Amino acid sequence: MVVGVADGRGLLAASRLTDQALKDPEIAERFRLGHAQLRDAVSAMITAGQADGDLHADLDPIREADLLLALVTGLGDAVLLGHRTPAEVISLVDHHLSRLTP
Repeated sequence: MVVGVADGRGLLAASRLTDQALKDPEIAERFRLGHAQLRDAVSAMITAGQADGDLHADLDPIREADLLLALVTGLGDAVLLGHRTPAEVISLVDHHLSRLTP
C-alpha cells in the first residue's frame, strides 16, 4: 500500500482526487465503493492469515483492516507534507503488522 511513495506522485494524485470527491458526489461515491472493496480485500487477507496461523486468531479482520487503512492514509499524508520519509513509513507499517502475528 505504500508503493509509489518514493517520489510522492501517486500520493499527490490521490490527494487531488480526494479534494475533488469533496465537491463531486459521483467521485465521492466511487471513493466509497473503492474503499469498501479495499477494506474487504484487506479483511480477507487478514482472515486468510488467521486461518493459516500466521496472524492472531482473536483479531477482528474488519477492524484491523480499518485500522491499517487509516494508518497508511495518515502516513501517506505525512510523506506528502514532508513529516515522514518513505523509509519511516515502511518501518512504522512493518511495526504495526508485526503486532498482528503470534
